[in-house]
Amino acid sequence: MVAPMAGGSLVSKLGKGFREFLSAGLVDGDSPRLYGAQATGCAPIVRLVERGDGQLVPEIPDTIARSIAIGNPADGAYAAESIRKSGGWAASV
Repeated sequence: MVAPMAGGSLVSKLGKGFREFLSAGLVDGDSPRLYGAQATGCAPIVRLVERGDGQLVPEIPDTIARSIAIGNPADGAYAAESIRKSGGWAASV
């Protein structure tokens, strides 16, 4: 599953929803891998996933993609954790 990341909540909620579907027996198999995307000029969650640590480093946005240009995403650490747990990855474009 590929999703845009602004504040990070969409990705973390997708991961939560997939886990709940599995635990409720509504679907079979494994949860989908989560892949998050951010603009290169503002990609603090991507950089957090790439570093592999737990400390989000805020950024000053430098992109025309204003709707996802969140330099200090409130749910960034949760999004990174959801991506890692799913076996997915993050990329900036």
